[in-house]
Amino acid sequence: MKPGAKYFEWEGLGVPVRLEIGPRDLASGQVVLARRTGGKAPVSLQDATAAVTRALDEIQASLFAAALERREKNSIRGATKAQFLEFIQGGGGFAYGGFCGQGSCEAEIKAETNATIRVLPDPEFRSKEVPKTCMWCGAPSIAEAVWAQAY
Repeated sequence: MKPGAKYFEWEGLGVPVRLEIGPRDLASGQVVLARRTGGKAPVSLQDATAAVTRALDEIQASLFAAALERREKNSIRGATKAQFLEFIQGGGGFAYGGFCGQGSCEAEIKAETNATIRVLPDPEFRSKEVPKTCMWCGAPSIAEAVWAQAY
């Protein structure tokens, strides 16, 4: 199997990095660290383990940062009823808003928008400002809820 075909096969499987080791590399005491997303760098044989660990940590950090950015770009926080309706009808995403806990309120939201509660977020994911009223009926809020439409 030619090298290009091997690279393509492993990239298709989602392997984030590969080490290219050839006779000249071994003679010079190095390997080539190649990232799936592009870019190659020579690494000494002694530092190969640390270089792979660093590369994987960098890839994980960049994927996590991209996911957070995408989540926030497709979310609104502290939504009012009008903002919620506009957001859901305009393509949707995640709407964070106060919820009174009443089943009738939840059923009304689902009937009108097809949106349901996706999660009552843990403290680390909640909005900085705690909602004081239900975004739908205006009653005192017992929790912040994340609303979205199902696909």
